[in-house]
Amino acid sequence: MRKKIIILVVILLALCAGELAREKGMYIVQQRKFEASYWAIDKQMRGDGGLNKKDIQKMVGPAESATTEAGHELWHWSAQNSQGRLWQLLRLATDKGHYELDVEFDKENQVVNVYSGVN
Repeated sequence: MRKKIIILVVILLALCAGELAREKGMYIVQQRKFEASYWAIDKQMRGDGGLNKKDIQKMVGPAESATTEAGHELWHWSAQNSQGRLWQLLRLATDKGHYELDVEFDKENQVVNVYSGVN
């Protein structure tokens, strides 16, 4: 009986470790997507420009939040929101050190600026 319990505990620990690794991998993929999107948007803006909201949404996905101020709209994404449930449950998730991406649009829905960095 004791041997079965030990085997069960080892299996559960292995499953948790596997899930933590999967969630970390998904977080890294999301962070790299935001970073690659920043460089692609920046390169396009330095070239012929012409990016609009639909282009950005195709490239990055729907904005996690959006604010409007003085006729300009700012879309925001953060890798922090990609931390998995198990990371949060085990209190391994953090508030600092996450890649963030912001894209600013004018009244005609054209990109006027792009910002990125680590919070």
